[in-house]
Amino acid sequence: MSCDVKVRLFRAYCTSFYGCELWDLSGGSLSAFCTAWRKALRRIWNLPYTTHCHLLPLLCNCMLVFDEICKRSLKFLQTCLFHNTTLNRSGAQFSLTDGRNYSPCGRNALLCVQRYQYALSDIVFSISNISVDAVVDRYVSSGISGAQWRESEFLRELTSIKKGKVFPYSLPSVGPGADPGVQAVSPQVT
Repeated sequence: MSCDVKVRLFRAYCTSFYGCELWDLSGGSLSAFCTAWRKALRRIWNLPYTTHCHLLPLLCNCMLVFDEICKRSLKFLQTCLFHNTTLNRSGAQFSLTDGRNYSPCGRNALLCVQRYQYALSDIVFSISNISVDAVVDRYVSSGISGAQWRESEFLRELTSIKKGKVFPYSLPSVGPGADPGVQAVSPQVT
């Protein structure tokens, strides 16, 4: 089974994270969870444990699990702030204004504001029409350099070659049944 299929299965069955919107993002248990997620990706790709963390999301074409949980936490808070019941709205407003340090939602919002370097009003209240998705996606893509993209693509090719799935050079077919417009070219040694 190819690594891409394994990653799709992993994401489908192991990344539901029900209830993660209320997790404490500054807690040590989330750090251990993110570490386990990265180890699973390394195992799927059959990479050594010393492979740098920034390559893993690029290989599986997803964002870090921490950023995914932050995104879900902010969307939950945004949903509560604009809910049609007064109890939900007032609870969310209290967690942001008065109970920031005592409420998990308030602490999570502060952590996300610091991480993504945006004003809380811009992210949560969408005053400037900035969606939570756009804020997190912009942060994730801005931290990736061209060298990191090339490094991840090179690593992807190496793992494919290692498994015998991709050949670095494809030679044209010559002989009966071959495309008549394709001619074999022998390498010239100079």
